[in-house]
Formats: sequence, C-alpha cells, structure tokens
Amino acid sequence: MIVDEKLLKKCVEAWGEEAQVNMAIEEMAELTKALMKLRRARGKDFIDRVYDVREEIADVLMTVQQMRLIYGASNVDAQIGRKTERLIERLKEPQKGG
Repeated sequence: MIVDEKLLKKCVEAWGEEAQVNMAIEEMAELTKALMKLRRARGKDFIDRVYDVREEIADVLMTVQQMRLIYGASNVDAQIGRKTERLIERLKEPQKGG
C-alpha cells in the first residue's frame, strides 16, 4: 500500500526536510535491528519478531516515500525505471550457483 502523497507532503511541510531525513535514517536502523533479532529468534519469540519486522517495514516505506518527495519524485522514478530494466536483463541471464 502506498501512503497518500498529499499526506506525506504535509508531514514534510510540518516537520521539515531535515527532521524527516533523520526519521528515515532512524527507521531504517530500526528495521535493520528488527531483522537481526528475527535471525536469532525461535518459537513464540520468532512470531513476535516477525510482527516487529512488519511494523518497521511499514515505517521505512512511509519515510522512504517522503524521501522520494524531498529528493525529486520524477528523478527517483526515472532511477527506478532504469534499475528495473537492468534487473529484467539480469534475470534473463543464466543463474549461477545452486
């Protein structure tokens, strides 16, 4: 799900670009931490850690969408297009390994 762009623009306007960039950095670090905890989890703890990862993914996606607006949505979209084409080509290549 993509968050409404108007809402995200309001967030950037309300708190400022620098604060939202800092928030994105923080959220990405929290996702990294949650993923590392999930790697070590077992049993019920594993289920709890999966929930934590999902929550952090949502936070990261919302802040990354704000970064897209801050740093130029059309430029970011163009980069995504180029990277998508490159990925399509790489998937056509024979896969190495097992």
